[in-house]
Amino acid sequence: MGAASGLAHVALLVCGGMVMGTAHATDVRILTQRGLDTIAVSENPAFLMLEPPTKECDGCEAMGVFWDMIGKHFPKMAWKVACSTSKKVCAKTGIFEDSRYAMAPQPVFARWTGTAFERYNGKKDPEALLEYIRSQSQSQEALIQQKRIAYMRKLFTMPPDPASEQ
Repeated sequence: MGAASGLAHVALLVCGGMVMGTAHATDVRILTQRGLDTIAVSENPAFLMLEPPTKECDGCEAMGVFWDMIGKHFPKMAWKVACSTSKKVCAKTGIFEDSRYAMAPQPVFARWTGTAFERYNGKKDPEALLEYIRSQSQSQEALIQQKRIAYMRKLFTMPPDPASEQ
């Protein structure tokens, strides 16, 4: 294990105050055209790690270990694509339209907004990414819950709760 990946491993163990342990199996899904279709129709939050279209990627191995752990703690939300080998799928995300990101030899992270992928522009350290994923997934889950309650009210013609409308 190289020095960079050793440091990333240590940082991951206590990432965000949550002991994450080591990942042997992964719940990260590989992004394909079918995966894009699944994300587009799902209400679930989706987070994506894109390895750049260049063959060299500084930090991809270390962040890949972190991403595997994200997949364990956020099931069915973590996706990954190697843009050097999956160019068409990668292009459909729209993330590398800005050539600065396409040429950068490091992973890029994004989330599904419900209509498109939005690039994560925060710090690329495990703690910052974990906090971002936590906050975005909680916001998305709250929105989904509101939609479900509205649907149930409509279905059963229940009057709106004045307390929740404030």
